[in-house]
Amino acid sequence: MRGEKKLPILLILIFLLFFSFPGEAKRALLVGVCDNPPLVFRDEKGRVRGVCPEVLEHIAQREDWDIEYVFLPFSLLLSHLAEGKIDLLLPIAYTAERAEHFDFNQQTFLVNWGEVYTLPAVSVQSLLDLASRKVAVVKDDVYGESLKKLLRDFGVGCHFLEMENYPGVFAAVKEGRADAGVVSRLYGAQFARAAGLAATSIVLSPVELRFAVPRGKNRGIIDIIDQHLLALKINPQSVYYQSLSSWLSVEEEGWRFPSWFWWFLGVVLLFLCLSLFLSYFLRREVGRRTKELVEKSEKLAEEIERREALEEELRFGLDFQKLVAGVSFHFVTASSFEEAVRFFLEEVRRFSRADEAAFFGEEEGYLGREGNTEKVEIEEGMVLWRERLCLEGPVWTEGESLPERCWRKKEPGEISFLLSFPLEIENRCLGFWELLWREKGNTDKTWIEEHLDLFQVFSYLLSNALEREKTRKDLQRERGWLETILRSIADGVIVTDLEGLVSFMNREAEALTGWSLGEARGKKLEEIFPLREKNSGKPVENLVEEVLKKGKTEMKEPLLLRNREGKEIVVADSGASVGREGELQGVVFVFRDVTERQRMEEALRRSERRYRLLFNQMLDGLLFWKRFMMGEESLLTSLCF
Repeated sequence: MRGEKKLPILLILIFLLFFSFPGEAKRALLVGVCDNPPLVFRDEKGRVRGVCPEVLEHIAQREDWDIEYVFLPFSLLLSHLAEGKIDLLLPIAYTAERAEHFDFNQQTFLVNWGEVYTLPAVSVQSLLDLASRKVAVVKDDVYGESLKKLLRDFGVGCHFLEMENYPGVFAAVKEGRADAGVVSRLYGAQFARAAGLAATSIVLSPVELRFAVPRGKNRGIIDIIDQHLLALKINPQSVYYQSLSSWLSVEEEGWRFPSWFWWFLGVVLLFLCLSLFLSYFLRREVGRRTKELVEKSEKLAEEIERREALEEELRFGLDFQKLVAGVSFHFVTASSFEEAVRFFLEEVRRFSRADEAAFFGEEEGYLGREGNTEKVEIEEGMVLWRERLCLEGPVWTEGESLPERCWRKKEPGEISFLLSFPLEIENRCLGFWELLWREKGNTDKTWIEEHLDLFQVFSYLLSNALEREKTRKDLQRERGWLETILRSIADGVIVTDLEGLVSFMNREAEALTGWSLGEARGKKLEEIFPLREKNSGKPVENLVEEVLKKGKTEMKEPLLLRNREGKEIVVADSGASVGREGELQGVVFVFRDVTERQRMEEALRRSERRYRLLFNQMLDGLLFWKRFMMGEESLLTSLCF
């Protein structure tokens, strides 16, 4: 009898639902949403997706509503709804407390409850296990609030981390910032496995999910939603069930047709027949779209796989470039060749995933293992192996097929793979280097074969570094030899750069100026080697500029040099520019102490004047005596009177 009274009302509702035509202007609705997959979320293109939006958009299409979504954190959505800043909020948990602040529709959209999730290693079986732990919850979420109340009632203390959404809760638990997290059972069932989390036995607050509007406003909206929800739940092929199947892969639990439904079914059979065609068309369309989505999904998966491979290749290339740059930089800037080689062996060993990396030159060798690089002596076997590599080229071999002459033959332990490379410059063999893998379980032969050519780059870097080191040693020996020669010269030698700053002095120059090379290096020439003219006392300036201008200079007159102690000595000085391959590099001055020579020359000049005067006087006496002896008495008389 009670069902018969409801029958006319339901017939009227269905009639209005199927035969109403839009004639009014579209109504704009601001709909609040938050990130709560799979019910509602925003995809990578910014579109609002999920079960709730699909059902609401289905209703909006038929009611000619213009929906605009407002995406905010859940706590802000509640405050915006209370203040009337949004018109409608997608289904949220219905509670008596919320019913005092908002109006809810009558038809339940879904039944949901909260669950507690943890990492598999964390044991939480009851509320008491949450004591002193960190629990992540969504701010103002009904399940989080329910857990807080339960823990307070049981007197269990724990620390709560409030997040903006369920993905933030799972992220906090996965990253170790929280020991447990509270989410809805729908979200947990779909995303827990991907996050590596497991559900506990704690279930919280089963609630109904309903649409909500501001208190006392938009009541007509939720009434219309109730009408459509009722019709959608009656139809097993409706968008409501399609969305549940698509997004949740489960059917809504707890729905049961009313007892009067079978009576009502006979009345509406005609309308269901009309809907069969529509249902068939929709199924075919859904099948077509599903096929397209599957194809797009497969293409997307292929594209993702291709991009991941490209990213991996790019990452590998960047790592290789960083390694080459770092090795090159160390070979140029390291304080010693040994330090650069140790860095090279450690980095190349780590990059190639080898157990050992070794380098052997003509005079010394180095063997690098995990965390240790030791210096080894060159043995006869290494020399023979180097000569073979230089004749035959690089060797790539597995351990059991090592050549008889390989110096590794004498080493104990199983060798899986060996790479040996000669180090050659202009047909000269400078040494060799090797990579060795010992454990077969940790050796990726395919990776080694694919990147075999890259190791030739390291051979090039090491060969050039070895050549530079050999050249440096040769130059160092040559420089030492030249400095020995210059220091052995009896004359003083001073070398300056183009700016007139002292760069070298030999021992004689140090003795004459009173400055040591260490003290004088980098100082101006005029400070170390102050000269003035002997006769006029005028300072001699711009010696470097004059030599650079003329190419060479030589002082015709001796000069006075005031040494560091203030003593002046007479020096003879000459200078010339020096350079290489037509490029000027500095000036060299050669000088000697001529003080003693000047004193001797002055004494000789004075003696010469005395003897010349004496000789002239002797000539006058001899002339007088001659005349006297020849009887020139008149001469005697003239002298007497």
